[in-house]
Amino acid sequence: MYVRRGGVTERWLRLDGRRSLHDPPIVWLIGDSILDGGRDAVEAGLPEWSVTLDAEVGRPSSSGVALATDAAVQDADVVVMELGTNDSSTDAFRHYLVETLDVLRTTPFVIWQTAKGPAEGTSIAAVNETIREVVPTYPNVAIADWEVFVPEDVLQEDGIHPDEGLEHLESELLLPLLTEWRAALSNEGATSCGREVVRETA
Repeated sequence: MYVRRGGVTERWLRLDGRRSLHDPPIVWLIGDSILDGGRDAVEAGLPEWSVTLDAEVGRPSSSGVALATDAAVQDADVVVMELGTNDSSTDAFRHYLVETLDVLRTTPFVIWQTAKGPAEGTSIAAVNETIREVVPTYPNVAIADWEVFVPEDVLQEDGIHPDEGLEHLESELLLPLLTEWRAALSNEGATSCGREVVRETA
């Protein structure tokens, strides 16, 4: 669903018709070294959730399909995918992105995080372009825009990873999305209004 207000067009997500969440709600977070670096802050910020965080240095998107399948089998309420940084082929990434999102079609809320890389790099830019093209075709999926969220001056020399001591930036991006979505479904937040919508943050 697209909404235009104040001269800005926004994509909104329709709340899942099931509405009832597990108690506690189940979230799976699947990623590579970016998520692994932010692990402690993410887990600490979700004390009222059942959290499965599976992050591995160097993980490509091809490895995410089986993990997403496990999350779907567990009937996760939310699945966060932070993959793409380690993919060199855009065509292969697109294939695994679509395969993963197809697996998660019945998951109430899915987040796919963009990647961040050196300005001169082309593969990560192509990955992000693919994410922004494919995600809007899935009504239950939103983008967590790490590329926009993280300033270049807080990254290490590789232009990818946050400086030491700033790994918590991952939690600062993801936690508001999770808590606001949960509040909307629980009729506790500003976005809660029956079966209306939760705004995407792309």
